Amino acid sequence: MSALARRSGAIVRLNVTPLGAAGATTGGVAKSVVDYLEGPRGGQQQGVLHSGGGVGQVSQYYADSIEGPGRWIGAGAAFRNLDGVVERDSFQRVLEGRHPTTGERLVTAQGSAQRGHLAVGTATRFDESAQALYSVGDAARLLGLRRSEVIDLIEAGQSETTDSGAVDWIASILDPSGEPLIPDREISRHLEVAASPVSAEQVRSGGDSDEWMTVAEVARTLRVTPQYVRRLCASGENPSPSRTTALIKSRRADDGSYRIRREDAATFAEHRRVPVARVGFDLTLTAEKSIGIVTMLSTGTRQDRFVDALRCANDVAIGYLDREASVARRKGSVVGSEGLIVASYLHGTSRALDPHPHHHNVVANAIVDDEGGVRTLDARALYRHAPAAAALATAAVRWELRDLGLAWRCRADGVWEIEGVDDDAIREFSQRHLEVDEVRRVLEERLGRRISHKAENNVALATRSPKQAVDPIALRKEWLTRADRVGLDIGSCFDRPDRAIAHGVLPDDLQPRLFADLVDPTGGLCAGSNTFGRGEVMRAIADWSITDNLGVRSKVLVPPGEVERLAA
Repeated sequence: MSALARRSGAIVRLNVTPLGAAGATTGGVAKSVVDYLEGPRGGQQQGVLHSGGGVGQVSQYYADSIEGPGRWIGAGAAFRNLDGVVERDSFQRVLEGRHPTTGERLVTAQGSAQRGHLAVGTATRFDESAQALYSVGDAARLLGLRRSEVIDLIEAGQSETTDSGAVDWIASILDPSGEPLIPDREISRHLEVAASPVSAEQVRSGGDSDEWMTVAEVARTLRVTPQYVRRLCASGENPSPSRTTALIKSRRADDGSYRIRREDAATFAEHRRVPVARVGFDLTLTAEKSIGIVTMLSTGTRQDRFVDALRCANDVAIGYLDREASVARRKGSVVGSEGLIVASYLHGTSRALDPHPHHHNVVANAIVDDEGGVRTLDARALYRHAPAAAALATAAVRWELRDLGLAWRCRADGVWEIEGVDDDAIREFSQRHLEVDEVRRVLEERLGRRISHKAENNVALATRSPKQAVDPIALRKEWLTRADRVGLDIGSCFDRPDRAIAHGVLPDDLQPRLFADLVDPTGGLCAGSNTFGRGEVMRAIADWSITDNLGVRSKVLVPPGEVERLAA
């Protein structure tokens, strides 16, 4: 007899979180991400455990960190010669969409044969102060403008009345042939001004609400380009029935130019959707609680094995996404890429300082496409393939630990835990989860309904305490005291007689049993839903168990490659 859990639950979960902010520059968002993962500049980031010597040699650590610095992974990172330890300045440049070494902005290719392998456009030229210089075409792509619009802004920048807080002009220099070049500092100035939205109150405070303003006046007030204001006015003349297009109400003057009431400009500012500076995505790979507890409370080679297994599982997941989800779009069609650029960090605790190993994998929102151009990542593929990646990571972590003699038990909710870590121990070391769950419960009681997944994430963010620097020796001593209080003996988890069954290749006599369980109407893939995807199939295979003639249920372990083969 074989069995699939009715609600199949994987040991490893993979959450995809966009990294960005409205009303901020890409550089500002990138810096905040780097500071979060690297710690304060100049600070010492060391691990609470591991890497030789154990916790006794570390006096203090940045509370989340197990092994200190991050590491570069992903085919895209290798393509850009990023290897080994993540260096914070290179990390920030990558998130900003710059070359990791030179700091040049990477420009989306047009006419890729002229681009070279990193698609940096004409930014191989520099001025006397080592500022990168960009052609009109590259500046247009960086600023999201037309080439003709950039030329108009360059002409406006030749005036002596320019304002550094406006984006209706661009300062340029001429190369020996007379062609204009735009310094990097001008690109940065434009982006910073554009990321600071003007409020409706600021617009109204500038004059009478019924005052008629020119396009140039509105553009300067809103800190946008005149070309953008003209497009808004044109949309206002022929508004879409669905009203999804941004617009400004206006009228035509005798000369055909637009005139806008100040109040209408203020209304636009009030409802304007501020652009989001998106630098990447955090793929957070989280081990289930029993894995975390045993990892953090073990010592010596056993702890090393768990840390190595978690790292392997993480790399398997990222490797799968590298193959399946490292895509962009060109003219509406999906195109391949050189792969993902990922800075991976292994953290060891929750915000409540409970054992909680998890990887933060920051994927840069820029990939080199199959023609050598730099494009934004099509994140839909990340979300679509995340369940399959998590299932393969689940299989990988269990497979890597197979010779430690671990047994696995299935909880009522279908999640497999290490035998020997009971529910009391899991509750004891789940203070952060219990905290969020209590707030969620109170909120749902007040609303009289269940809250959405998005609202639950907001609860987690709102109740999250800041990172702390703690004494790892004292923290570990506290963990051991709490483990004793609930009767947890880590040693009992190893070398068990009821250990899982491991097969590098599932034997021929077991494959029919597996497939029968997959299609079983009461416990298979369609027991709770009439649809399923590749990820659900992989998860079911990774979670499969068999029961012998004596009624003893044993977990079946197979490596991630075998999970993929069986799923196919």
